[in-house]
Amino acid sequence: MTSDKPESKKKSTKSAQIQKFVAYCESPQGQKALSDSGLQPAQIQAMVERAAWLVDPDINRFPNAIEPYRDCRRIRQRLFSLTASWITGLNLLVCVYGAAQALPNQHKQVDAIYDHIPESIDTSGKYLIYLHGKVIEDQGPHATIRQHGSYQYHAILRAIAGHGFIVISEVRQPRTIGSKYAHKVAEQVRSLIQAGVQAENITVAGFSKGGGIAIMTSALLQNPKINFVILAGCGKGPRSGHQNTLAQQYGPYLHGRMLSLYDAADESTGTCQECFDRASGLNHKEIVLQTGLGHGLFFAPHKEWLNIVFDFAGKPSVKMPSE
Repeated sequence: MTSDKPESKKKSTKSAQIQKFVAYCESPQGQKALSDSGLQPAQIQAMVERAAWLVDPDINRFPNAIEPYRDCRRIRQRLFSLTASWITGLNLLVCVYGAAQALPNQHKQVDAIYDHIPESIDTSGKYLIYLHGKVIEDQGPHATIRQHGSYQYHAILRAIAGHGFIVISEVRQPRTIGSKYAHKVAEQVRSLIQAGVQAENITVAGFSKGGGIAIMTSALLQNPKINFVILAGCGKGPRSGHQNTLAQQYGPYLHGRMLSLYDAADESTGTCQECFDRASGLNHKEIVLQTGLGHGLFFAPHKEWLNIVFDFAGKPSVKMPSE
């Protein structure tokens, strides 16, 4: 029995090591490190498969092994389902995390996520320009507010890219003037079209303040084939003045296919109908969701709104009621 004690102690040490690593991985600092790492799927897959094959030659029976490594919690769950060995899980976690720390932190691409128009444009691809809410201008991409929790900006981008879209999104500077930024977005859209991308394969989606910018972009472009998604972007109550301004200044010039989504429990935003009523060149649809999450619904990649956006932006040939 005495011969088992060193092995038991060794196992206990490794268990403590991986528990400590997982705790860090799931901490805000660890989440930020992986979110900002810029790992490309091929890089993660090569690292994981190399490490995993050494300890488990049957790893190839998981053809979609790449997907579970997108964030710390899923990394942990997937690795521990593959093997009961603590050291195997630890090796693979360190492999992925170490590579994340080593990669340069500039102009990174994860799947097809860019902060600018890509140098090489896939003219057959579907592009989605995502415009975040004002809270990210104020606090950065890991913003948190008490009533809605953490804004999962990077997770939203990954979810959109994971559905096959080429995503363009950047963190705007604090106190960005929406009308000026709309000109930048409009120029991005024009650049894609000039490069050969079909207008119906371009979607501009914005949440909250980003939704207002999307509305302004529609008025600037006046292109009937471009898709626009407004996520809780039209005000009510204290923000009704914002809604009136959008409707009066931009409503008559709106063009394209426009989808408005908001949650019935949202106390700060509501219908975009006033904008729609002034727009003669707009094909529009509005859906009121009943999740009870209010404005916070769009802080995370919830399927309740993402699936609707995917269906709308991914199938431009589907007619809406007003078309």
